[in-house]
Amino acid sequence: MASGTDGNIISYDASGNPVAIATGSDGQVLTSAGAGSPPAFAGMTSAGMPTGSIVSYKFVTVSPGAGGTSTSSTSYVEGNSGLRITHAMAASGNKLIFSFYTIDTYITSSTTTHIAVTNLTDVTTNIMSPDRPLIYIKSHNGLEPHSVFGHQEYSPGSTSSITYCLSMKTGGSGTAYMNNTPAAGQMRFTLMEIKQ
Repeated sequence: MASGTDGNIISYDASGNPVAIATGSDGQVLTSAGAGSPPAFAGMTSAGMPTGSIVSYKFVTVSPGAGGTSTSSTSYVEGNSGLRITHAMAASGNKLIFSFYTIDTYITSSTTTHIAVTNLTDVTTNIMSPDRPLIYIKSHNGLEPHSVFGHQEYSPGSTSSITYCLSMKTGGSGTAYMNNTPAAGQMRFTLMEIKQ
């Protein structure tokens, strides 16, 4: 057999003669071109993935020392502009899973803190209807949670690009805090698109 190029794959043409399949680009996968044609490298699409595969994974982190957030509003307000993720779905039928982690999150009175995923075009409205927060904290006998984590599933039903952010509100009186000790910890907001 003759010398070839590094990375090429040997296959056979319709006449049974050996042919070299040119090396693809980084991230491409070998795909079938059907009977009588040699395979070729192509980009992986979500259509070729099995159900439950992670199509896309994105995250943003607000580092320690970057500042905390507080509000006394009973309507959602954006928590931190560093916690935004812009994403366009690969397929409208896929689902998103959001997760969020923070420390020192609490409410100063006997009421509740709500942290929700919102669309940046309307930070006052939870994308989950009816209003189901990503994180819900209830003050009880002066005890305050320290580290909190929440996750939520959502189906946008569209492939339009959307910027998601985290918004917070109180369930009544008092002030809600998120990452109130910024020197000690970080906040992390994650988005995963799942093939359906």
